[in-house]
Amino acid sequence: MQTLQERSGSGLATIPHDFLERDDVIDDGEFPDEQNLVVDRLDRRVYLVRLTDDGSIPDVEEAEAIQRIAAQHLLQGGALGHESTAESEEEPAARRLM
Repeated sequence: MQTLQERSGSGLATIPHDFLERDDVIDDGEFPDEQNLVVDRLDRRVYLVRLTDDGSIPDVEEAEAIQRIAAQHLLQGGALGHESTAESEEEPAARRLM
């Protein structure tokens, strides 16, 4: 777990070195001269950080984790706000697939 730090009146969080290496942000242990990023507030205490790639911002919808969460939500009946009657009596479909 990391600690939120204060810098110039803003909150500062760090991205673990291993994550940056895994995503090829760090090249041979060297940080890029300039790496722009976008921070979005998704919900209360939930933030999304996206590193730009040649000036373009990656679409949230294309992230595998977001697609996985959306699919799970749909399979659990979240698209209609309720579960189907067939699923309400048995284990939700998303759990059967895991």
